[in-house]
Amino acid sequence: MVLVGAGAQISVGRLFLGGVFPGLLMTLALLAQIFIMAKFTREGKTWPVTKMNLKDSVMSFLKAVPALFSPVIIVGGIIGGWVTPTEAAILAINYSILLGIIYRKLTLKLLIKTLMDTVEASGTFLIITACAGFFTWMVTIEGLPQLFGQILAPVANTNQLVCVLILAVFFVTVGLFMDTAAAVILLTPTLMPIIVSMGIDPVYFGIVMTVALVTGIITPPFGICNFVLSDATKLPVSVVTRESVKYLPAMIATLFLVIIFPELILWLPRLAFG
Repeated sequence: MVLVGAGAQISVGRLFLGGVFPGLLMTLALLAQIFIMAKFTREGKTWPVTKMNLKDSVMSFLKAVPALFSPVIIVGGIIGGWVTPTEAAILAINYSILLGIIYRKLTLKLLIKTLMDTVEASGTFLIITACAGFFTWMVTIEGLPQLFGQILAPVANTNQLVCVLILAVFFVTVGLFMDTAAAVILLTPTLMPIIVSMGIDPVYFGIVMTVALVTGIITPPFGICNFVLSDATKLPVSVVTRESVKYLPAMIATLFLVIIFPELILWLPRLAFG
């Protein structure tokens, strides 16, 4: 969402608030699906169960509260207008280092490794950003946004909902082959002017794009997240893919709901920002 906001010149605070209800919907949908699988499938009934009494549950939650406060710093600071996204990131990093010291988990060796991993990830990201800037300039010079606009305009003029559904399918397909961050950097500057010219709310479209791309990265047969999980868990891609398919209905249902009911996205930003 930060990348969408930066690429489309949209308030990141509005995007964060716009993502609240879609996030809750997806959480509830996935929880419901897991509950059904656990209770009504042969495989689910064999899953291990860890039971905790109320006291242990409360103690575990209290221990986790300081760590759970990190997102509050980021989201709350940006929405409240106290910090920019960059400043919020710096605050979160410093807060995380402080927590590492308090929890006695932070060591010099771990700090150095974390810094090296950050530099490696940031370097890759900056290369993608540089290439995306050139790509955006190239497609603009060649008139690709205008071509997209001409293709989508008849549909948008007839029914904006159908237009957004078509683009959502496109984003899911893009998510099959491309990392979400790279896709956002490449597509946002190209598509957002078209979306605005069609009268579609950019916050609504930004959230739809985010949810669709995230759905795409676990969608077989090429979902990039499945390959990442396969490498991390040392499991065959076929095994990871077979399991990921089970969770697609909940994610697709969430995507469909936020598309046909725009107020699920727009109500909270309008309430907070007007």
